[in-house]
Amino acid sequence: MLSTSHLVTLTGLGGVGKTRLARRVGESVQRAYGDGVWLVELGELSDESLLTGVVAAALGLPDHPARPLREVLVEFLATRELLLLLDNCEQVVNAVAELVETLLQTSPGLRILATSREPLGIGGEATLRVPPLTVPDPDREPTLRGLPRYDAISLFADRAAAAVPTFELTEDNKATVARICHRLDGLPLPIELAAARLRVMSPEQILQRLTDRYALLTRGSRGRPRGSRRCGCVSTGASSCALDRNNRRGGGCRCSQAASNSMQPSRCAALVLLLRSCSTLWRRWWTSRF
Repeated sequence: MLSTSHLVTLTGLGGVGKTRLARRVGESVQRAYGDGVWLVELGELSDESLLTGVVAAALGLPDHPARPLREVLVEFLATRELLLLLDNCEQVVNAVAELVETLLQTSPGLRILATSREPLGIGGEATLRVPPLTVPDPDREPTLRGLPRYDAISLFADRAAAAVPTFELTEDNKATVARICHRLDGLPLPIELAAARLRVMSPEQILQRLTDRYALLTRGSRGRPRGSRRCGCVSTGASSCALDRNNRRGGGCRCSQAASNSMQPSRCAALVLLLRSCSTLWRRWWTSRF
């Protein structure tokens, strides 16, 4: 898509894998861009007025007190051939759309790959919705032989084996693993977190934790508006980094909102509980991965 469009936006639920996909795309195409591939993490940005500064800092541009920073950024990119990865644009989507439109009008060699829960909504934008991973039908007993064709099951098994080398899918645990993946709506991030908990919990205990505690977490006033019970989680720090031809990377830690408005309250509440219980483990894993 980047070969035909200067702007591609990956959209989808929080935790569905947009960031991972964008990074993989950046790594796979970096040789095609003479000035490299650069990542700008916007997940912690809420002040739109700081956007230009964050992008400029990620590109390593020095401050020029005598000139507007946007002017400096536009001039720098005008002659560059690079791919800019703008990750987690949803909190400042209007400002991102405005800046991207300006940059693309003045930089013929610039390509932008953005991730957001919603499109930027500007001319020439190509969008690709990142779907959740496939999961078995909860109303049908899965066969052990057929489980690997479900991406969610394969991911859980892979991360589970990394956490507990002796783990493997068996006739005894196949149904439990399938239910865990279904409870987590096929979202990669929560599935990875759940699999990591196998160091201290059995699959049955993980599933029970995702199921039974909902009543305790969501019990409240009958008159309370249903919408006000909606919950989600957003965590932690992030950093800007570049992926150039020397494959330099900056560290960071990101955990996106793992529940959407369309998720059932039971799954949302249970997911919050699980994420809170393993936030430290997640930070260690993410840092080592990137």
